[in-house]
Amino acid sequence: MEQVDELTPETGGRWAVETRSSVHVWDLDARTYTRLPRTPEAAMAIDATPQPITGVAAWPRVGGASLVLFDEPGDPDLEHWHKSGTILAITRLPAADPADPSAAGALPLVNVHDPSECAGRGCVIHHPSQHHMRTWPLNWRADLGPGAMERICPHGIGHPDPDDLAWQVSQGRTHAGVHGCDGCCAPPT
Repeated sequence: MEQVDELTPETGGRWAVETRSSVHVWDLDARTYTRLPRTPEAAMAIDATPQPITGVAAWPRVGGASLVLFDEPGDPDLEHWHKSGTILAITRLPAADPADPSAAGALPLVNVHDPSECAGRGCVIHHPSQHHMRTWPLNWRADLGPGAMERICPHGIGHPDPDDLAWQVSQGRTHAGVHGCDGCCAPPT
């Protein structure tokens, strides 16, 4: 498999951009971006769904990080961005066969939990609610008790994701939402 040190605006083809916690598929012919977590702890709401790229602020480079922009899923008026972790490798993938998603060379997906486990309630992965922080980037925090999903506000502060917080409280973790912030996570009145 061909490996390169960076992707540029002139690059074409499909590429696996690997970080410690995830693989990012950049299809530069179709202009889509797909994030695939390596572990359930690295899962995000946008995972495993190709997102049409609307802009690139930082192209993938080994040893650096990428910053890709795409429309917020379900709300094209909102812009979503994702900054990768440190890039370890960039490898060319075989051409995509839209008729066969299980074709040789397809990347494995991580199954975070069965959708039936969260049926009937908000779930940060399968059924995100329409809370006011839904456009903020997600971050997994393994250091918070059994782990928790947080949203990173425009000030760079981590706030408990409302859907994950509701689940944490339902499990008896009454202090799950305690955090320090300037109040920007409070719903608008």
